[in-house]
Amino acid sequence: MNTSRFLTIPADEYHAASRSGQYMSSHLLADFRESPELYRRKTSGEIAEAEGPALALGRAAHCLILEGRAAFDGQFLVADGPVNPKTNEPYGKATKAYADWLGSQTKEIVSQKDFGFILKLQKSVWTHPTASALLDNGASEATVRASCCDVPCQIRIDWFSCEYGIVDLKTCDSLKWFEAYCRRFGYIHQMAFYRAILGGTTSLWPRPPSRCGTSASRPRIGRRTRRWRARTGRCACRSGNRQEQAGRSDSNR
Repeated sequence: MNTSRFLTIPADEYHAASRSGQYMSSHLLADFRESPELYRRKTSGEIAEAEGPALALGRAAHCLILEGRAAFDGQFLVADGPVNPKTNEPYGKATKAYADWLGSQTKEIVSQKDFGFILKLQKSVWTHPTASALLDNGASEATVRASCCDVPCQIRIDWFSCEYGIVDLKTCDSLKWFEAYCRRFGYIHQMAFYRAILGGTTSLWPRPPSRCGTSASRPRIGRRTRRWRARTGRCACRSGNRQEQAGRSDSNR
């Protein structure tokens, strides 16, 4: 399998290249479909991307599930902040003590509560027979850059499986409503873009998509399907040789 077109690029560098308009990404393309003016304002810096708690939680979950604990510990610190000696409880996030502590940190902070949830997500994925098979042999966070219709483009694949191809990990509140999340966040368009860039620049033409779902509370929930209209549960991994998803939150990474 020829993966010579895969690049190892730090996430900050990848996203900076998209924000500046140097490369078209799936999210920028979604902005352009919504409004060319929105695309212009984002790439010119007039509109800054805001990151909410759900997106931060999704990024931490992706790191732990796809890259492992060592990579997670290199980027994130699990902590609730300094402890108030009068109450033996952590200071609130709105306090000066917490703000001062946060400003001295060099890693992203994940609360104990959120980390506990992420561990449940990790277990739900790795104990699910289909999801674990998708993530058994491959590479995480692989970048491919290529020109499409004379436009420089880039994709960052959550996981590339040597057997199944593109695996895209998604988190959502409920697998019951996953089809709605697909429409709301443009997951289908994203996968189409990934498949076009990968298939047009390498010999790794993606297989027809399918998906599987797992649940953080009930890990064996979810079923595989080759039809986008079939329902799955709570944690999802999609693959562009097969699609699978995992989840909670409305993170649309």
